Amino acid sequence: MQDVETALDKIPNYRDLAKYTSKIKPRMIYRSSHLAPHCSEDYFCQLIKGFEIKTIIDLRWPTETNRLPYSTESIQNISYVNVPLLDSLLNKKDVTRLIPFNEKGGFYEIIPKYFKNQIKSIFEQLTFMETPVVIHCWSGKDRTGMIVSLILLLLETPEEEILKDYLATGMTTSKEKIQPFFDIIASYGSIRNYLTSTGLTNNVLNQVIQKYSK
Repeated sequence: MQDVETALDKIPNYRDLAKYTSKIKPRMIYRSSHLAPHCSEDYFCQLIKGFEIKTIIDLRWPTETNRLPYSTESIQNISYVNVPLLDSLLNKKDVTRLIPFNEKGGFYEIIPKYFKNQIKSIFEQLTFMETPVVIHCWSGKDRTGMIVSLILLLLETPEEEILKDYLATGMTTSKEKIQPFFDIIASYGSIRNYLTSTGLTNNVLNQVIQKYSK
């Protein structure tokens, strides 16, 4: 237990999505900053064992995963999935010109508008991936914050509870920063309408709700 507590002290933003809401089953999905820098440490193994982690969904770009990859040994008993957000477009200059980086929301407008295929993939994998699941990007703030917000919105979590979880990350988070993201989702009329616009079926969404909703 001491090693788990040591890991939690060293790994920023590692927490259960159930910490700030009762809408999701506890010990099903955790959010975190990137874990790869810690995978050679004993406390990393203790954290994985202590929380019985079965799946890692890594949202980092290829440039980030290449710089700090997971070792094969560290995830040999874990299902590891990399669903990069942003880099796949940033590497294509002709597409980059079409992305309005000057939009007031920055990442928070770009991700829900231009990365629907990746969002679709994440939700589909949530239906069959073994739990508990850890979702992380680099700092566990922007990309992770949006993905977990979509999950919590689908589970009918009040926005104030989602904000509480998001703001707990610190590091320049604010309600104003994430508001453009919520505005885009609201423009579809409902979270279900937005998620089906990514190509997700109602059957998949119902499976996610059944699996993770408390």
